[in-house]
Amino acid sequence: PQAMCPAFGSLRVGLRMRRVATVLSGSACCVYGLTFVSHFYGARRSVGYVPFNSESLVTGKLFEDIRDSVHEMADPSRYDAIVVTNLCVPTASGVPLRLLPKEINGVRIIGINVPGFGVPTHAEAKDVLAGAMLNYARQEVAAGPVPAPAAGRSDRPTVTLLGEIFPADP
Repeated sequence: PQAMCPAFGSLRVGLRMRRVATVLSGSACCVYGLTFVSHFYGARRSVGYVPFNSESLVTGKLFEDIRDSVHEMADPSRYDAIVVTNLCVPTASGVPLRLLPKEINGVRIIGINVPGFGVPTHAEAKDVLAGAMLNYARQEVAAGPVPAPAAGRSDRPTVTLLGEIFPADP
């Protein structure tokens, strides 16, 4: 039997992160399936989609369309990061997400390739997203100290929760 597309692992994690937008680049049927199933997992958020056809794929217009959509979405009042995910066709065609700007208006841009033919499980797809985000964080740390919060530090203690709770995750 056919299993769900492995990219769902990274999509689900991305949709659960606050102030993170998710954009998919893939065949319309794949994107439909992924977004349809994502609503059953409590993701009451929109998923961006950059459509393409054979011509836009071959001429490089798809990359330009992705870049334009990321520029349009990069609103720091709404997002801290935008994750752009190439599915099978754009990955196999070599759409170069690494050429996207690393940051637009203070919004981090993270591009990942999660093709079903190269990433066999949901868990590995989550690792691709986590690895890309950790790599971005490592580069930020190497660039220097993190500025203090704009609103100043609170006198009260704070708690930061990391991770995901999903008991049926394989």
